[in-house]
Amino acid sequence: MGSVALLNLWFVASFYKELKLSTFDPGLAAALGFAPGVLHYALMGLVSVTTVAAFDAVGAILVVAFMIVPGATAYLLTRRLPVMLLLSVLTGAGASVLGVQFALAVLFSPHAGAFTQSARRARQRGEFAVRLLVAHLAHHDGRPVDDAELLREFGWGKRFLTRIIGEARTAGLIVPEANGWTLTPAGAAHGGTPPFSPS
Repeated sequence: MGSVALLNLWFVASFYKELKLSTFDPGLAAALGFAPGVLHYALMGLVSVTTVAAFDAVGAILVVAFMIVPGATAYLLTRRLPVMLLLSVLTGAGASVLGVQFALAVLFSPHAGAFTQSARRARQRGEFAVRLLVAHLAHHDGRPVDDAELLREFGWGKRFLTRIIGEARTAGLIVPEANGWTLTPAGAAHGGTPPFSPS
Protein backbone atom coordinates (compact mmCIF):
# COMPACT_ATOMS: atom_id res chain seq x y z
CA MET A 1 0.00 0.00 0.00
CA GLY A 2 2.86 2.41 0.74
CA SER A 3 4.29 2.18 -2.77
CA VAL A 4 0.82 2.61 -4.31
CA ALA A 5 0.22 5.72 -2.20
CA LEU A 6 3.55 7.19 -3.32
CA LEU A 7 2.71 6.41 -6.94
CA ASN A 8 -0.63 8.21 -6.59
CA LEU A 9 1.04 11.19 -4.93
CA TRP A 10 3.67 11.39 -7.68
CA PHE A 11 1.07 11.16 -10.47
CA VAL A 12 -1.21 13.86 -9.06
CA ALA A 13 1.70 16.19 -8.20
CA SER A 14 3.36 15.72 -11.60
CA PHE A 15 0.24 16.10 -13.74
CA TYR A 16 -1.86 18.37 -11.52
CA LYS A 17 -2.39 21.11 -14.14
CA GLU A 18 -3.05 18.61 -16.91
CA LEU A 19 -5.51 16.64 -14.77
CA LYS A 20 -7.29 19.82 -13.69
CA LEU A 21 -7.65 21.06 -17.26
CA SER A 22 -8.69 17.71 -18.76
CA THR A 23 -11.25 17.17 -15.98
CA PHE A 24 -12.98 20.56 -16.15
CA ASP A 25 -12.40 21.46 -19.81
CA PRO A 26 -11.50 18.37 -21.88
CA GLY A 27 -12.08 20.28 -25.14
CA LEU A 28 -9.45 22.88 -24.32
CA ALA A 29 -7.11 20.15 -23.05
CA ALA A 30 -7.43 18.32 -26.38
CA ALA A 31 -6.86 21.54 -28.30
CA LEU A 32 -3.70 22.17 -26.30
CA GLY A 33 -2.49 18.62 -27.01
CA PHE A 34 -2.81 17.23 -23.49
CA ALA A 35 -4.58 14.00 -24.58
CA PRO A 36 -7.35 14.04 -21.93
CA GLY A 37 -8.33 10.47 -22.77
CA VAL A 38 -4.86 9.18 -21.87
CA LEU A 39 -4.84 11.16 -18.64
CA HIS A 40 -8.31 9.91 -17.78
CA TYR A 41 -7.45 6.25 -18.28
CA ALA A 42 -4.12 6.65 -16.50
CA LEU A 43 -5.98 8.10 -13.50
CA MET A 44 -8.62 5.37 -13.62
CA GLY A 45 -5.86 2.76 -13.84
CA LEU A 46 -4.29 4.13 -10.68
CA VAL A 47 -7.69 4.18 -8.98
CA SER A 48 -8.15 0.52 -9.95
CA VAL A 49 -4.71 -0.49 -8.66
CA THR A 50 -5.28 1.41 -5.42
CA THR A 51 -8.71 -0.14 -4.95
CA VAL A 52 -7.46 -3.69 -5.49
CA ALA A 53 -4.55 -3.16 -3.08
CA ALA A 54 -6.88 -1.61 -0.50
CA PHE A 55 -9.35 -4.51 -0.76
CA ASP A 56 -6.65 -6.85 0.51
CA ALA A 57 -5.65 -4.43 3.27
CA VAL A 58 -8.95 -3.25 4.76
CA GLY A 59 -11.84 -4.89 2.92
CA ALA A 60 -14.52 -3.71 0.50
CA ILE A 61 -16.68 -1.67 2.88
CA LEU A 62 -13.83 0.49 4.17
CA VAL A 63 -12.46 0.98 0.64
CA VAL A 64 -15.79 2.33 -0.58
CA ALA A 65 -16.05 4.54 2.52
CA PHE A 66 -12.53 5.92 2.11
CA MET A 67 -13.07 6.61 -1.60
CA ILE A 68 -16.35 8.50 -1.09
CA VAL A 69 -16.47 10.07 2.37
CA PRO A 70 -13.22 12.15 2.40
CA GLY A 71 -13.92 13.70 -1.01
CA ALA A 72 -17.59 14.28 -0.27
CA THR A 73 -16.72 15.88 3.06
CA ALA A 74 -14.16 18.18 1.45
CA TYR A 75 -16.63 19.11 -1.30
CA LEU A 76 -19.11 20.25 1.35
CA LEU A 77 -16.48 22.48 2.94
CA THR A 78 -14.86 24.21 -0.03
CA ARG A 79 -15.10 24.80 -3.76
CA ARG A 80 -11.36 25.40 -4.31
CA LEU A 81 -9.71 22.33 -5.78
CA PRO A 82 -6.34 22.57 -3.95
CA VAL A 83 -8.09 23.05 -0.62
CA MET A 84 -10.49 20.25 -1.47
CA LEU A 85 -7.62 17.84 -2.16
CA LEU A 86 -5.91 18.80 1.11
CA LEU A 87 -9.11 18.40 3.12
CA SER A 88 -9.75 15.03 1.50
CA VAL A 89 -6.32 13.82 2.60
CA LEU A 90 -6.80 15.19 6.13
CA THR A 91 -10.26 13.63 6.39
CA GLY A 92 -8.94 10.24 5.30
CA ALA A 93 -6.03 10.52 7.75
CA GLY A 94 -8.46 11.42 10.53
CA ALA A 95 -10.54 8.36 9.75
CA SER A 96 -7.37 6.27 9.90
CA VAL A 97 -6.59 7.70 13.34
CA LEU A 98 -10.07 6.74 14.49
CA GLY A 99 -9.33 3.25 13.26
CA VAL A 100 -6.21 3.22 15.45
CA GLN A 101 -8.32 4.38 18.38
CA PHE A 102 -10.68 1.50 17.74
CA ALA A 103 -7.72 -0.88 17.77
CA LEU A 104 -6.64 0.59 21.12
CA ALA A 105 -10.14 0.06 22.45
CA VAL A 106 -10.03 -3.55 21.28
CA LEU A 107 -6.79 -4.01 23.20
CA PHE A 108 -7.47 -1.98 26.35
CA SER A 109 -11.25 -1.92 26.82
CA PRO A 110 -12.00 -2.35 30.55
CA HIS A 111 -14.69 -4.88 29.72
CA ALA A 112 -13.58 -6.90 26.70
CA GLY A 113 -10.09 -5.66 25.78
CA ALA A 114 -7.54 -8.29 24.86
CA PHE A 115 -5.03 -7.10 27.46
CA THR A 116 -7.77 -6.66 30.06
CA GLN A 117 -9.00 -10.20 29.55
CA SER A 118 -5.44 -11.50 29.67
CA ALA A 119 -4.83 -9.68 32.97
CA ARG A 120 -8.14 -11.00 34.33
CA ARG A 121 -7.22 -14.57 33.39
CA ALA A 122 -3.81 -14.16 35.04
CA ARG A 123 -5.46 -12.84 38.21
CA GLN A 124 -7.97 -15.70 38.26
CA ARG A 125 -5.17 -18.19 37.73
CA GLY A 126 -3.36 -16.72 40.70
CA GLU A 127 -6.45 -16.87 42.90
CA PHE A 128 -7.05 -20.48 41.91
CA ALA A 129 -3.40 -21.30 42.66
CA VAL A 130 -3.81 -19.79 46.15
CA ARG A 131 -6.80 -22.09 46.68
CA LEU A 132 -4.72 -25.08 45.61
CA LEU A 133 -1.90 -24.07 47.96
CA VAL A 134 -4.22 -23.65 50.94
CA ALA A 135 -6.01 -26.93 50.18
CA HIS A 136 -2.67 -28.74 49.92
CA LEU A 137 -1.49 -27.37 53.27
CA ALA A 138 -4.82 -28.27 54.84
CA HIS A 139 -4.26 -31.93 53.95
CA HIS A 140 -0.97 -31.98 55.88
CA ASP A 141 -2.69 -31.50 59.27
CA GLY A 142 -0.41 -28.74 60.42
CA ARG A 143 2.87 -30.21 59.14
CA PRO A 144 5.00 -27.49 57.50
CA VAL A 145 5.52 -27.92 53.75
CA ASP A 146 8.63 -26.44 52.16
CA ASP A 147 9.07 -24.83 48.76
CA ALA A 148 10.72 -27.88 47.21
CA GLU A 149 7.72 -30.07 47.97
CA LEU A 150 5.32 -27.45 46.64
CA LEU A 151 7.31 -27.17 43.42
CA ARG A 152 7.22 -30.96 42.98
CA GLU A 153 3.54 -31.15 43.84
CA PHE A 154 2.28 -28.45 41.51
CA GLY A 155 4.99 -28.22 38.86
CA TRP A 156 5.10 -24.42 39.17
CA GLY A 157 8.10 -22.25 38.50
CA LYS A 158 9.92 -20.67 41.43
CA ARG A 159 8.81 -17.16 40.46
CA PHE A 160 5.16 -18.19 40.25
CA LEU A 161 5.38 -20.01 43.58
CA THR A 162 6.91 -16.93 45.21
CA ARG A 163 4.05 -14.84 43.86
CA ILE A 164 1.38 -17.27 45.12
CA ILE A 165 2.98 -17.55 48.55
CA GLY A 166 3.07 -13.76 48.74
CA GLU A 167 -0.62 -13.51 47.86
CA ALA A 168 -1.53 -16.20 50.40
CA ARG A 169 0.47 -14.43 53.12
CA THR A 170 -1.11 -11.08 52.24
CA ALA A 171 -4.55 -12.68 52.56
CA GLY A 172 -3.55 -13.98 56.00
CA LEU A 173 -3.93 -17.63 55.03
CA ILE A 174 -0.41 -19.01 55.59
CA VAL A 175 2.60 -18.26 57.79
CA PRO A 176 6.26 -19.33 57.56
CA GLU A 177 7.58 -22.00 59.90
CA ALA A 178 11.10 -23.31 60.41
CA ASN A 179 10.57 -26.15 57.91
CA GLY A 180 8.14 -24.56 55.47
CA TRP A 181 4.64 -23.13 55.39
CA THR A 182 1.54 -23.84 57.48
CA LEU A 183 -1.98 -22.50 57.54
CA THR A 184 -3.08 -19.70 59.82
CA PRO A 185 -6.29 -20.21 61.80
CA ALA A 186 -8.07 -18.19 59.12
CA GLY A 187 -6.68 -20.44 56.36
CA ALA A 188 -7.58 -23.59 58.26
CA ALA A 189 -11.07 -22.25 58.98
CA HIS A 190 -11.77 -21.82 55.27
CA GLY A 191 -10.95 -25.44 54.59
CA GLY A 192 -8.92 -24.66 51.50
CA THR A 193 -11.14 -21.84 50.18
CA PRO A 194 -9.59 -18.37 50.54
CA PRO A 195 -11.86 -15.50 51.60
CA PHE A 196 -12.05 -13.98 48.13
CA SER A 197 -13.49 -14.93 44.76
CA PRO A 198 -12.33 -14.38 41.18
CA SER A 199 -13.28 -11.09 39.58
